[in-house]
Amino acid sequence: MHGKCGATYESGSLRRYHLGRTETIRSCTLEAQIFARTMSEEHNETANNTKYDLFLNAMKAHRQYTNDAINAKGIDRHLLGLRLIAMENNLPKPALFDHISYKRAMRYTLSTSQVAAKHDCVMIFGPAVDDGYGCCYNPRRDSINYMITAFKINNGGTDVKEFSNHLDRSLTDIRKLIELNTTKTMKSKL
Repeated sequence: MHGKCGATYESGSLRRYHLGRTETIRSCTLEAQIFARTMSEEHNETANNTKYDLFLNAMKAHRQYTNDAINAKGIDRHLLGLRLIAMENNLPKPALFDHISYKRAMRYTLSTSQVAAKHDCVMIFGPAVDDGYGCCYNPRRDSINYMITAFKINNGGTDVKEFSNHLDRSLTDIRKLIELNTTKTMKSKL
């Protein structure tokens, strides 16, 4: 939709640890990008079974990143800790925190959170940056409820309706891809 992949924040719970809060699940993995680009090719001649394999690779990478994050093996809170230690001890800020790649990685143009509930409901929160989106979602047995937000006035050209249309189309395409490549119904592991 915007022609590029942006930093994505997904909240991962660390509540299993004493005073644990959250870690960042970075869902914009290389595997997810390859799958998304393949699915969105204009004159797509990629075989469905190849697309499905790319989907499985993206899902596997996301699961691994999620497991690492919720088991305190993520990077974001460790880096935050180092930055805060330097600030609190009046130490010079490490050069890493001024590097363009770090700044880009920390500028979440898509902030997401799964709030699973048995009831037909969805939560809402705003985007993390002026030209970004917030997307809270509730996966259900046969559907996904979601709410997308963006600031009304921004310089980034956000468009909630267009984002929603793209998301609906993407989810429908993925569902069709799964149905074409599986003989049994996949069940959510929630």
